[in-house]
Amino acid sequence: AMLSVHSALRFGEIAALRIEHLDLANGIAHILDAKAGSRDAYLSPPVVKKLQKRIRTRRSGLLISSRGNPGEVIPQPSKTFQRVFDKLFNVGVKDPRLKVTFHTFRHSATTAVAKISKGDVYRVQAFAGHKSLQTSARYVKVDRDSMKSLAASLAISLERRPAK
Repeated sequence: AMLSVHSALRFGEIAALRIEHLDLANGIAHILDAKAGSRDAYLSPPVVKKLQKRIRTRRSGLLISSRGNPGEVIPQPSKTFQRVFDKLFNVGVKDPRLKVTFHTFRHSATTAVAKISKGDVYRVQAFAGHKSLQTSARYVKVDRDSMKSLAASLAISLERRPAK
């Protein structure tokens, strides 16, 4: 959960992540053969610290593996996640689009990145690993204050230009 909310990784990307694909010194996870292709995911300092503790002496293998089959990729999040989400957040929620799921961590991270990057759709795309700008653009919300600020900046820029 922490890895997803701090890096916008999909569950499948986390489940397939191998220790040898982590470059913790540089805060990078090399994501191979993901939904939108291979890419680098950037890890926050708290995630790097947590991963260093988790892997300690291990140098290879899946980061997260099944208890019964250590070399097998887990196909979906634990049912415990959904039970907890349902109990804490989904009581009375009928519309499945509004239910909190594991994927909500990715949405939360991407929404935060869109806000932090001030709507830079290219940075959102790169961070979240979206295949298309259209997908990233869904996270970029243009607010009235930012539009007013842009208009004011445009006016200043135009005033500075010498008259021809």
